[in-house]
Amino acid sequence: MYRIIILSFIISFKSFARSDTVKIGSKSFTESIILGEILAILLEEKYGIAVERKFGLGGTMIAFEALRKQEIDVYADYTGTGYVMILKKSGLSDPRKIYEEVSSSYSKNFGIKWSKPLGFNNTYALAVRKTDKKFFDIKNISDLLNIPFDFTYAAPHEFMRERMGMKHLRNSMILNFQMNQSSHLRRGSCMLRSKRSG
Repeated sequence: MYRIIILSFIISFKSFARSDTVKIGSKSFTESIILGEILAILLEEKYGIAVERKFGLGGTMIAFEALRKQEIDVYADYTGTGYVMILKKSGLSDPRKIYEEVSSSYSKNFGIKWSKPLGFNNTYALAVRKTDKKFFDIKNISDLLNIPFDFTYAAPHEFMRERMGMKHLRNSMILNFQMNQSSHLRRGSCMLRSKRSG
């Protein structure tokens, strides 16, 4: 999968120069909101900088456009998301090379800077209920091939996009699902009731 990610803040220096108040954005999921709040507290309490919180904007494209249009000054995002969804690129899997590519391309094309990495990364994984008997012997993704049940699968909407992880999950030899029904769980998430093909 392409989302081998370094988490960084993305900063528009053009809008920083216009105001004494830093407008901090976030996407609409918990981790993004928490990181926005951490940055807000840091700027307020350590540096005495006025902050305007604009949290829960939506997905990647909405947050990025808000930054590009200088409606916000900074938000946290993943290099893999920037690489695939904004730059529309693929092929790299090394986190450092992806960071270098997004840093260079964002600066050149948008006048936007990626901060140094925040010190951890995020990678998609599959999770199953520990209490569900049909999953008791699951140790690896390939073990799911031995389960003769239909699956209900949930994921963030960005994972479902064709260039993100679901394409690779569907096309893999290990998990080749046939999608037959989907519904929204909450903002930003989808649920799929799927039957494994084959």
